[in-house]
Amino acid sequence: MLFFRGKTLDFDPDKCVRCGACFASCGHGALSCNPECGDREPFVTINRERCVLCQKCVKVCPVSELPLHPLIGDDIEQLEHICLASSKDEQVRFNASSGGAARELAYAALQSGFVDAVYGVRRLPSAPFYEGAYFVEPDDVLQMANSVYHAFPFAAGLKKRLDGRLIKRLLFIGTNCQMQAGANFYKGTSTELIRVAILCKQQKTHDFVTYIRREMGDPDDLEAAIEYRGKGWPGVVRSNAKEKPSEFYTVPFGMELWRVPGCKLCANLFGWKSDLVLLDPWGIGADDRSGLNLVLIRTDTGQRLWNMGRSRIADSDQITGAGGTPNSKSRPLTVADVKTAIDWWRYRRTKVDSIPYYLGQERNWMRKLGYAFLDWVRTFNGWFFLRFKNRALRNILMRFWGKSSKAILMIVGKR
Repeated sequence: MLFFRGKTLDFDPDKCVRCGACFASCGHGALSCNPECGDREPFVTINRERCVLCQKCVKVCPVSELPLHPLIGDDIEQLEHICLASSKDEQVRFNASSGGAARELAYAALQSGFVDAVYGVRRLPSAPFYEGAYFVEPDDVLQMANSVYHAFPFAAGLKKRLDGRLIKRLLFIGTNCQMQAGANFYKGTSTELIRVAILCKQQKTHDFVTYIRREMGDPDDLEAAIEYRGKGWPGVVRSNAKEKPSEFYTVPFGMELWRVPGCKLCANLFGWKSDLVLLDPWGIGADDRSGLNLVLIRTDTGQRLWNMGRSRIADSDQITGAGGTPNSKSRPLTVADVKTAIDWWRYRRTKVDSIPYYLGQERNWMRKLGYAFLDWVRTFNGWFFLRFKNRALRNILMRFWGKSSKAILMIVGKR
């Protein structure tokens, strides 16, 4: 997070979400990026000799706004529409993180002329392995990258003009902090943003990449590109012609290891002011191994975008059997299914309720002690997972984390 201390630009690594918007806003080369930094290392380096104190980088930073718009139960109750969906193109579906809906929506929006461009993720051959990029031709979006789990300067590529022309309407596909950064970047311009949120509970520091390398048997090869998800659902991780199943990379998420420091201030996994949300159907019986998106339509604009993609997307408001085949257990999707898929109970207590503690505003000593203990255990577990491969002990730590964290959250969580 960039801020001014008197008349000096300064950086707080403990609050940075590593979105990269500050780099896009600076036209003087005063900021440089360290995408491979660890948990509390500086993601941004400031060259004060080049800084002209224009404050654009501070204004575009989303961090100060993230705690102000927490996701509440009413946001889920008031959804326009809930459905399960997947691309009708089985190859697109198989290669996608879930069902391929994001690619198909982007394709339809460009093909129909509804937007001038799409801003999403593109793969790179070397670290940080991904970047934010504009897609202007329908066929280009089929090459968009899958979900990305380590932080990279996604918003660093933002521009006010493409090929010298103003962008009238932009389909922006990203996480909550990334979308807020994009909104700040285009604030005061004539560009209209159509926002598709990719549900995000936390992003990872580069320590997560180090963990993946070691688990795949390439501990010293930090330059080989990583691809997350795809090849069915829930997918695999691929690097150096090696593949690992989804369980391999989901453990650090369940234990909240190596999360980007600023993620603790983000309280809205739906993306504030998003028009449409895409997420995985965890825990709701949608067991199609080819991949499905759980789609949450929030606004009339989101519904309009969805209608454009219907010719390319198969969708249903029912939970059915494998392959979308109705059976005796088929039933309509409900708000309760959405809460199950996002693990609403734990999310509320680890994200929304903990924000006063991380802002230094918590006055209840029991809550402060509880959250401090959870932070200490995260740090210890992260240190151990990076240095040791003793699976028996790691399994013990995993069980301890699951039971102890739930017990503490039940005690300190606000009802």
